[in-house]
Amino acid sequence: MYDRYFKRAFRSKLPTHPSDNYVLPSIDIDVLKLVVIDRHHVTKNFGTAFVRGFGLKRGAIACTTNCENQNPVVLATSDVDIAFAARAIHELGGGYIAVANGKVLGSVELAVAGCMR
Repeated sequence: MYDRYFKRAFRSKLPTHPSDNYVLPSIDIDVLKLVVIDRHHVTKNFGTAFVRGFGLKRGAIACTTNCENQNPVVLATSDVDIAFAARAIHELGGGYIAVANGKVLGSVELAVAGCMR
């Protein structure tokens, strides 16, 4: 994804975590991590992808309104922000949320269609 639209695959050289060697996002080249969390089967499963073209420089945005499954989706500049946004949107009960530096910057609770517990 880039330019806010699914277009085609892209290649980028991304940094890796120094001790665990997993791939990290890079705000320097505008490649962010996108995570979709499985909430239906109470597993630890999640899908991970990398996207570009959002221009996000810090923090994360998350939502629970997607397709018919309402799984939480988090787009972030770091794994720490992914974890914080996922916890924050869970506490919100579903909807939309923006976070940065360990704080919720804004949110929209969608109690009925956002995510049913």
